[in-house]
Formats: sequence, C-alpha cells, structure tokens
Amino acid sequence: MRPLSARHNTLAAGMLVGGAGCLCCSFVPPGVASAAFAAIGKFGCAGAFTVASIFTSELFPTLVRCWVPRRCWVPQQCLLAKK
Repeated sequence: MRPLSARHNTLAAGMLVGGAGCLCCSFVPPGVASAAFAAIGKFGCAGAFTVASIFTSELFPTLVRCWVPRRCWVPQQCLLAKK
C-alpha cells in the first residue's frame, strides 16, 4: 500500500502549494510578482485536483465510479428542464 500513501503526500503538497500561492498573492501588490504567485497557486490546485481524481479512481470500484456521476447529474438535469 505504499503508492497510496505517496499519493496522500502529493495531494497534501499540492494543496499546501496552492493555498500558499493564493495567500501570498493577496499580500503582494499587483504586478508581476502577484501574477507569479497566482500562477503557482493555480498550478498547485490543479495538481491536487489531478492527484485526487487519480486517487479516487484507484480507491473506488468501477461500479461506484460509474454510478456516482450519473446519480449527481440527474437532479441537475431536472432543475434545468423546469426553467
């Protein structure tokens, strides 16, 4: 089970980098440095999201992975159809 724990560390690192970049972006005056911190924050969040999707695809069985998106999408279709 070592690869799963390695993904936990990667996920936590991506979230920390994303959060730190966004926090630093709010304290730096607008300009190139602010844009750089915003890009670092965005890359960290995107990396964490990618690792989370890979981790959940390995964690849950195929039936659950196929069932959950359909179950979540049906109420949204009903709400959109009533308008």
